[in-house]
Amino acid sequence: MSFLHSINPETIPDHLRDRDDLHLQREVVLQKAWMATFFAGLSAYLVWGYSISWNIDPGLQALIWAGLAGALFFTVNRRLSFQFRAIVLIAILATFSLSELLSRGLQGTGALFLLSVIGLATAFFGLRTGAIILLIAGVATGTAGWGAFIAAIPWLSQWFAPRTDLAAWVSLVFSLFLCGYYLLISIHQFSWEFSRVIQELRHSAQLMEQARNQSERQFRLRLEEMAHKNALLEAIGLVATKIVSETEPSSLLQTAVDTIQKQFLFYYVAIFLPDETREYAVLHAGSGEAGKIMLERHHSLKIGEVGIVGYVMSKGEPRISGNVEEDPAHYKNPYLPNTCSEMGIPMKMNGQVIGVLDVQSDHENAFSADDVEILQTIADQLAGALEKSRIFTQMRQTLEEVQDRTRQSPRQSWQQHLRNSNRRFAFRYHNARVEPFQANPGEFTRVLWKKDAPTSTAHEDASQLALPIKLRGQVIGLVQVKFGTRQVSPEMVNLLEQAVERMALSLDNVRLVEEIQARAERERMVGEIASKVRSATDIESILKITASELGNSLGVSEVLVQLTPGGNRST
Repeated sequence: MSFLHSINPETIPDHLRDRDDLHLQREVVLQKAWMATFFAGLSAYLVWGYSISWNIDPGLQALIWAGLAGALFFTVNRRLSFQFRAIVLIAILATFSLSELLSRGLQGTGALFLLSVIGLATAFFGLRTGAIILLIAGVATGTAGWGAFIAAIPWLSQWFAPRTDLAAWVSLVFSLFLCGYYLLISIHQFSWEFSRVIQELRHSAQLMEQARNQSERQFRLRLEEMAHKNALLEAIGLVATKIVSETEPSSLLQTAVDTIQKQFLFYYVAIFLPDETREYAVLHAGSGEAGKIMLERHHSLKIGEVGIVGYVMSKGEPRISGNVEEDPAHYKNPYLPNTCSEMGIPMKMNGQVIGVLDVQSDHENAFSADDVEILQTIADQLAGALEKSRIFTQMRQTLEEVQDRTRQSPRQSWQQHLRNSNRRFAFRYHNARVEPFQANPGEFTRVLWKKDAPTSTAHEDASQLALPIKLRGQVIGLVQVKFGTRQVSPEMVNLLEQAVERMALSLDNVRLVEEIQARAERERMVGEIASKVRSATDIESILKITASELGNSLGVSEVLVQLTPGGNRST
């Protein structure tokens, strides 16, 4: 299969693939001509030998076999040079045509083979070579005819005797020149047109290839831009996620600069905030070792005078320096020697600059329009997050203060309530009954100091557990439980804690109800006294009614009401 593929005319040998299209087509024609020559010669030999019953002269038969072998050799061996194979083919056909003319004259096919020689020479080597071959063929044909006419070749006279008139040979030569000319210009014209079309196609293909390459380049650039924008958007999302999770301003800013530096691969990222007098821009967060060193040294830049940061802080507008060596506003920081370009982005809140996002790169012209837009978005997010963080910190401080006041309130409220109620709130369960009990202030004080957990005391054959009654972290009472065993299980302790906790809530609710009822009762008493006082018509009656009602309502032993020049007093 490989052999058949190699001799296929449409298969171009590897050593010819770099040639032009016209040469490749010539190779195809040459291979087809060699194959046709071999098979035609083989067929003619078989038919001729069969017609004469294979009565062939041994010398002639050897010559024929040698010719067929040569044709097969040039058909198969395509690695030989094109010129050599073409010249050999043309030479064989020319020799055969001349032998036909000399041996058979006008009766043979020599003229036809001469035309094939002219056509192949023109197709293989061009118009000039074809014209030379045509001239040689015409001269050779004329010479053979002239020799036959004057019997210059005695051994040919017996073949040409009936048809050796000069007019027939002149006609043959004229026809050969005319047909050869037609064939020559036709092949040349077709070859030229083929070359022109091939060149136009190649040019069109080159233009299409250029257009395709241009489209691919634009497509790749567009993909790269989209990928860059997607990366920037992902960076925005990541920075937003990082800063949202932070509530402390210092942690928020440091997390932001570290995330920006990591996502955008910048040389250095920092955030500056103005001091209280808005005279200096103070570094509050910086990436890398340089940032740590400058934070320790409390690095700052004078607003409006030093550095791009100072400029942005005073003007409230971004400033980009593609080459810091050419920008007089750039501050040459000794801790950042490789800075080539710098960009300052203002952080604004309600139109006021509250900080500057400073970004530096170790490449010139490192910032694109997309970078500026994205970093401005991040700066706005940071401004909002910083403001929210400050509000959160203030709210937390306020909440802690409120909680401190709230933690003090339950104990004070219960102390006031117990004083007002004038009752004993200490009971114990003993011998299957509940009875009043004298509270132990020392035990209460001990639990008060250890209010985070119950206190357990073990004896020889019993144990005692003291549990604080707590409201919003403040101890207002004590529950003591005695067990008949030395150990108290954690489940029991947990159960008692839950019960005490619910009791504390219930106590506080009842206290509130009692205080509301007491307040309502006081308001009722005041209303009744005021109503009776208003019914009196003279000063003496008003004073008597007031003393009487206060004594009856308050349950006191004595009430004195009097008018003196210095005012009045009620006891």
